[in-house]
Amino acid sequence: ALAAEESLLSGPSPTSSISRAKTPTGRSLRLLLAEDNLVNQKLAVTQLRRLGHSVAVASNGRETLQALQQAPFDAVFLDCQMPELDGYETAREIRRLEADRKLGNRLPTFLIALTANAMAGDREKCLAAGMDEFLTKPLDLDQLPSVLNRAVGAPSLLPTETPSPISTLARPISQTSEASRPDSMPILDPSLLDSLRTLRFDGEPDPVTEVIDLFLRDTPSRLEEAIASFHRRNATGVQEAAHTLKGSANNLGARRLGAAVGRLDNQASTGRCDLIDDLLQAATTELQLLIPELESQRSH
Repeated sequence: ALAAEESLLSGPSPTSSISRAKTPTGRSLRLLLAEDNLVNQKLAVTQLRRLGHSVAVASNGRETLQALQQAPFDAVFLDCQMPELDGYETAREIRRLEADRKLGNRLPTFLIALTANAMAGDREKCLAAGMDEFLTKPLDLDQLPSVLNRAVGAPSLLPTETPSPISTLARPISQTSEASRPDSMPILDPSLLDSLRTLRFDGEPDPVTEVIDLFLRDTPSRLEEAIASFHRRNATGVQEAAHTLKGSANNLGARRLGAAVGRLDNQASTGRCDLIDDLLQAATTELQLLIPELESQRSH
């Protein structure tokens, strides 16, 4: 299944418009992206392909381990929060397999942690799990070449800084404070979609249309999961659905929906369901307001 996904996602060779100077040693790398969120998958794959690399996708930690046992990769991007095995557990298992020589005589796999938020202590947690890099989502296209250069031992394209086991390239996403009024934020900040639109390959579908389609197909069902979990008084289920929704919304520029499901995520994390109903209704309203905004982006 993974091989089929890799063939689908790696696509044709990059066109001449892509700057090969940004790729490590001028060659295409074989990368593995471990990410369960479909919207985040599409965004990251589009960016990495635009740099001239092939990308295979795993939806959870177990699929990641299976992929590494089948073939080597130049670097592996690990979402810190995944089902079955999260990024930290997956990294620890990869290091154990390497220590036991169960991945052959390969060099240690270069592991890049991905997180939606750069929180205090995350860097140390990644180090302890065996990670090499720590980046926030959505990925910054200008930072990726330097990270991938390090993965293959090529000189960095960024100014030399004091080296550290995990670089300082983590870039926190601007988050909305709990106290901010939702109506003071735009329903949709189009800047992220505008950036994604510039990554289109000649002769291929518009990645903005593709990611909007994924979002509109996936988001209502995630919200339904949260509502169903609430009716079962399952705060953990609500939190898991809300966390996925928050990542998709923020990475798409849907600021108000991202803030709404962020509040839902925080409330559900307390294990209490007494305020969840109102927060679910607020998230549902924000999604309804967002849909026409996204639809209007298709025609750009």
